Amino acid sequence: MENSTWRGFRGPPPQAYGWNATVRDMLRLGLLLIRGGRWSDETLLSHDWVYRMTHPAFEDSSRGYGYLTWLNGGACAPPTVHRQYPHGLSEATECGTRFGTCEQTYDVGVFNAAGAGGQYIVGHRGLDLVLAIKNYGEGAAGVWNAVRPALVALDPTHTGDDDAFCRAYRAGDYAPALQSP
Repeated sequence: MENSTWRGFRGPPPQAYGWNATVRDMLRLGLLLIRGGRWSDETLLSHDWVYRMTHPAFEDSSRGYGYLTWLNGGACAPPTVHRQYPHGLSEATECGTRFGTCEQTYDVGVFNAAGAGGQYIVGHRGLDLVLAIKNYGEGAAGVWNAVRPALVALDPTHTGDDDAFCRAYRAGDYAPALQSP
């Protein structure tokens, strides 16, 4: 991080609170997370930790929170589910999603980090997309809803068809960044 500061603590601060960063540094953190803890060719965070951070911690009580991230991005975003159940964090035997099937072709669940004052880092793994914004009052889903029309207009598969894009993406069957050329 090139332009970040920690404040309000005696001793080493926890990462979840007191971080003041530019949008560029927020994007850097988001990229690190959607790429499984790797920056260039170097592992900075354990892939296992990032996976647990960006997937539900306990499906039997809350499917909407990982380790310091909120999960599932609204009406046109895929839910975040684990590869198998139970998975060591939770004894739940299924994903418990209210969004339909737990089976997805790609691990494309959306996550976001939300900070005070409308700061959001939103990660879309399947699109290799990170959105970061400050002073925004519409929430993480609002950020996605504001950007999505431009992405869908340029999408090579669903060119301008938001309904088709959302059906495929929400089902976990469409992930341009993870599909082979």
